[in-house]
Parts: sequence; structure tokens; C-alpha cells
Amino acid sequence: MGTLATNTASGAANDSFAWSKAATALSAVGDVTSGIGGYQLHNYEASVSARNAQLMLQNANAAQQAGLYSAEATLEKGGQIASKQRAGFGASNIDVNVGSAKSTPDSTKVVSAMDASIQRYNAAREAYAYKAEASAETAQSGLEKSAAVGSLLGGISQAGGTLLGGASSLSSRYAMWRLGQPASGGAPGFGT
Repeated sequence: MGTLATNTASGAANDSFAWSKAATALSAVGDVTSGIGGYQLHNYEASVSARNAQLMLQNANAAQQAGLYSAEATLEKGGQIASKQRAGFGASNIDVNVGSAKSTPDSTKVVSAMDASIQRYNAAREAYAYKAEASAETAQSGLEKSAAVGSLLGGISQAGGTLLGGASSLSSRYAMWRLGQPASGGAPGFGT
């Protein structure tokens, strides 16, 4: 082979090796970038879940407070009705300490107390449901944080694999190129 042909072949091989190295490096950078993107996405999802958990706990507290307020209002209203019943019996000259005049206001108070208990129970159930949701959101936040780290490490690992695969490919190509070169020829892209 003539000198011009050897130089042209060597130059083409140099260009091929340079492009292969650049492509491998760019692919590795893409892998790391993808891992960083996944890391950021999962961290964002973790923060959304953590915020949702906070909101659920606030809703639980609000439900509990509303139930207690409603129960107190029911007891107050029942007491007022019982007092009006006693006053009505008294105004009619009926002894409020015996018979129906005594049992009617007492029954009103008992029913009011039962209604208030039901309201407290319903509020507690509603608060429990919110707390269960908060717990699920907190768990989801933890999973997202783990996924964020996994995504970042996966991107870095993938980049390492890409670099090793590219080095292996270049090594194989170099060995094949060397087999076809005269003994005095330099290796393309390897500092010759």
C-alpha cells in the first residue's frame, strides 16, 4: 500500500476512533443527566406527598374540632329545650319533679347526649380516615425519596456501563485495526 493510501486509511481510522470516543462520552453524559432528572422528579413527588400528608393531618384536626363543637352545640340546645319544657310545665302549674313533667326534660337531655356522642364518634371516624391518608402519603413520600436515590445511582451506573462498553468496543476495533496495519504503523487516536 502506498504512503498516501496508508495516511488516508490512518486518518479515516483516527476520525472513526475520535467519533466513537465522543459518542461514548455523550451517551454516558446522557445517562447521568437522565439519572439526575429522575432524582429531581422523585424528590418533587416526595415533597408533594409530604405536603399532602400535612394537609390530611390538618383536615383530621379540623374534623375533630368541628365534631366537638357540633356535639357541644347539640348538648347546649338539648339543655335549652329541656329548660323550656320544665318552664312550660311549671307555668301550667304541673309539678316538674314527678311523672311526665320530670321524665320529658330528662329524656330530652338523654337524646341530646346520644346525638352528641354520635357526632363525636362520626368526627373521630372522619379524623381517623384523614390520618390514615396522611400515613399513606408519608409512606409514599419515603418511597419517592428512595426512588430518587435509586434513579440517580442508576444513571451513574448506566453511565459507567456505557463507558466500559465504549472502551471495550474501541479496544476491539483497535485490535482489528492493528491486525490490518504494517508493523511500523501508529495506532489511530492513541497518541501516535
